Amino acid sequence: MTMILTIDQLATNFISFAEKLASTITSIAVRLPQYDALTSSSVGLSPRMKASITNIYVDLFRFFQGVVGVFTKKDGSKSKVNFMRM
Repeated sequence: MTMILTIDQLATNFISFAEKLASTITSIAVRLPQYDALTSSSVGLSPRMKASITNIYVDLFRFFQGVVGVFTKKDGSKSKVNFMRM
């Protein structure tokens, strides 16, 4: 009985995680202008603006590295738990 509850809890947690991740990615996509739109302006970007854009994209890469970490071990191999089959 405990194992069934644990599997059910894991599945519920994964669904919640997936929903929150999808919502976060959608929110980022809506709010963050496309890179080419920023760089194609007739007025050049100031060094401060370039640094800010760089920091935003570095933070995005770190965020997605964290997401990948949910599905992988520290050595980079796949996690034993296959969330997609639940």
